[in-house]
Amino acid sequence: MREASLNNEVKTSRWSNPMAIAKLASVSSMREHETIKGLVAVIAAASAWGTVPLFVKHAERSAALSPFFESFALMAGMTLASAPLALGARRSGRLPVRALLAVGACEALNVACLLLALRSTSVAVAMTAHHLAPILVALAAGALLGERLRGRVLWASSASLLGLALMLSPWSSAPSLSGGLFGLASAVFLASNVLLSKRLTRDLSGAELLFFRSLFALPLLALLSPRSTWTSPDVASALWLVVAGAGPGVLGGLLFLWGLSRVSAGRAATLTLLEPLVAIALSLALLGERPTGAALAGGLLILASAAAVLLEPPAPPAQNTEIVADREIRS
Repeated sequence: MREASLNNEVKTSRWSNPMAIAKLASVSSMREHETIKGLVAVIAAASAWGTVPLFVKHAERSAALSPFFESFALMAGMTLASAPLALGARRSGRLPVRALLAVGACEALNVACLLLALRSTSVAVAMTAHHLAPILVALAAGALLGERLRGRVLWASSASLLGLALMLSPWSSAPSLSGGLFGLASAVFLASNVLLSKRLTRDLSGAELLFFRSLFALPLLALLSPRSTWTSPDVASALWLVVAGAGPGVLGGLLFLWGLSRVSAGRAATLTLLEPLVAIALSLALLGERPTGAALAGGLLILASAAAVLLEPPAPPAQNTEIVADREIRS
């Protein structure tokens, strides 16, 4: 009753109180500015993650490593680099341990299923199935996070997936049912990771969330790594992977979580499809390969989809924005 009364008072004051009008405009402008910064952060995160495959390729030149050990080394680098940042940003209060265990398990299972998909089928099929995640996030965010399902985000994520398929051409190789299922499972775990992280950004800083998510993923990845990897590890290759995790891995993680706290999960997940575009572009530039016409068309489609997400009109103000503004005026 009290809230409805205040809301009616604010609506009436729009026409009689210039301060109310100015305050509401200021609140809306500030929120739009934060959204723009969040979108830019997610784009920067995807670009940083796109450089990680270059480190992995360099590490694989020295020794043949288990994919699970590669993931463990990357996650170890992220854990070590984010630890001091997390301690410095630690807030008071109890940690949501169960939620962090869940997001850590999703992180590890996402990587594990993707690697199993890469072993079972072609890279193109595995990566295309894996990047169904943005569509799953857009569909589930409404029910789980209360976000409004926006047609533009759903169409942009679908168009980005089509663009990725054009770049990778998964139809050029014989698909494997098990590989496709593992790729789809990785997409489900990645989408779950994004949705859980979105919830946790309300209670934890990006550094805290990144650290505990990586820390809780390590034991599961260690169990999945074959014993032979631990008996005779290649130190030089492992260091390259740790550096990749501690550098672009942590930078991308921090930027993504910071941006995720300011934009909807659907928009953030769609923009992460820029990651494979950056990785493929860097590989083409450094290896001197020539892209096909289909690959160029796919890259342009991903860029157009990202532009559609960036140019999406801002969401309508929250129901209580007017109430908050009125209280600040009265104070």
